[in-house]
Amino acid sequence: MQHDLQQTIALLTRTPAALNALLRDLPEEWTHRNEGGDSWTVFDVIGHLIHGERTDWMPPSPHHPAAWRKSRLRPL
Repeated sequence: MQHDLQQTIALLTRTPAALNALLRDLPEEWTHRNEGGDSWTVFDVIGHLIHGERTDWMPPSPHHPAAWRKSRLRPL
């Protein structure tokens, strides 16, 4: 499968609306309870996604096409 950045962006831009539709107005007992131990609640997972989006925590991969343009190496 060939990666298509525009299709990826189209998919990812729908994520907030999809999560909103799935989770809005659910009872807190569903969104603020975990499965025990070190598991996360739905609230924790959404907070983690928001934090990652705001802080851009992952550096760009050297294997990403944008990095290829900055180097002299050609993609394999």
